[in-house]
Amino acid sequence: MKLDAPGLENSIVSLELFQIEHLDFLKASGAVDFMWRFMPDIPRGASADSYARHVLQQQEDGQIIAFTIKRKADDAYAGVVCFESIDRTHRRLRITNLWIREDMRGTGLFEAVHEALIDRALSWGARRISWIVPANAESAQRALYRIGAVEEGRLRSYIRVADGSWSDMILFSMIR
Repeated sequence: MKLDAPGLENSIVSLELFQIEHLDFLKASGAVDFMWRFMPDIPRGASADSYARHVLQQQEDGQIIAFTIKRKADDAYAGVVCFESIDRTHRRLRITNLWIREDMRGTGLFEAVHEALIDRALSWGARRISWIVPANAESAQRALYRIGAVEEGRLRSYIRVADGSWSDMILFSMIR
């Protein structure tokens, strides 16, 4: 199964390929302000519009697959998430850039999104699924432990963030 095939959903969420039209939702939801603390620096400038164009270019180049998350109960936009570092030869990928609207956190969406993504990755043939999360994103780390991910270590000064600072990242994984 292709990672970006239609029908990526379960009883709680549906994931749609990210498109530029979804940027308005992100701006209105407060996601941009929140995510800016964790967004990696990019060569195209530090704005939400340039970041969205960068993501879409990476998607077109096959480097990532970005999704918007919709809550099925009311068809409300709930957030964004990506597959990246997709390596078919070594059967591995990374789930990254997850953001869920603040008013929808703690409602089971994190787990539902990961259930859908992990099922899709396994159907694709993944043997290894990984995450790297900022060392200061303790709630994300706790959530990954809850779904069974294993912490593998700290990547020091791994990413320069959009605000110019450097962030340590924590590496997690699951093995088939």
